[in-house]
Amino acid sequence: MELFFGLRHPDNDFYYRDAIQEWQSDGRLSGFHPAFSRHDDQAYVQDRLRGASDIVAQHLHQGATIMVCGSSRMAQAVAQEIDTISASIGLSIAELRLCGRYLEDIY
Repeated sequence: MELFFGLRHPDNDFYYRDAIQEWQSDGRLSGFHPAFSRHDDQAYVQDRLRGASDIVAQHLHQGATIMVCGSSRMAQAVAQEIDTISASIGLSIAELRLCGRYLEDIY
């Protein structure tokens, strides 16, 4: 499982730090890609997806499901990036949604 996780600042908002470290240690989480929007290395989730597009494409090719949770603004940017990545392997986000491989819980 790969986790692309966005928050504002690692010192103020990283509530799940211990759990994520535990998941990495015990092998439940194979990749962790944090995006901090209010930090020196400013990035958003879509930026991290773009940087790991080969990994994401490989997982999609192998049948992975993508789950997006968060704001509608973030979800829209993530959907655009996933559509670009999925197109590189002959898929579309519409196809992923249709077969239940792209799920959203957005607000």
